[in-house]
Amino acid sequence: KHIVKYHAFMQDQGRDILIMELLTGGTLESRMGQLFHIWDLRRYWYEISLGLKYLHSKGLIHRDLKPANVLFDKYDTIKLCDFGLSRQLSTEDSLATSLCGSPLYMAPEVVKRAGHDQAADIWSLGIIVLGM
Repeated sequence: KHIVKYHAFMQDQGRDILIMELLTGGTLESRMGQLFHIWDLRRYWYEISLGLKYLHSKGLIHRDLKPANVLFDKYDTIKLCDFGLSRQLSTEDSLATSLCGSPLYMAPEVVKRAGHDQAADIWSLGIIVLGM
């Protein structure tokens, strides 16, 4: 429910085209800077958490969670998008080591290339919430 639905992928004249569900509510990035009511903050945090819970249950790390990758549908429901940097971990104990994502939202272990897992997404969520 909190992940953007992708319907198709195609290439046209060397360009990659993704067909995804229509989300008309804009991005969280476009809403940053305004004063949020505490109930909106809680709901945004909760819905992003649900999206991450789903990804993490599939062994995925988003690795680029930031306000620009948090979209709203016409009902103001949050949907996570942009999985271009996401990574599938092979086991529960495996770690990703590549440096990728948006620096402001990177967990310390990502910056240090010390190996990271889904906890790096939770760090990014914390930075997003602090920014609201």
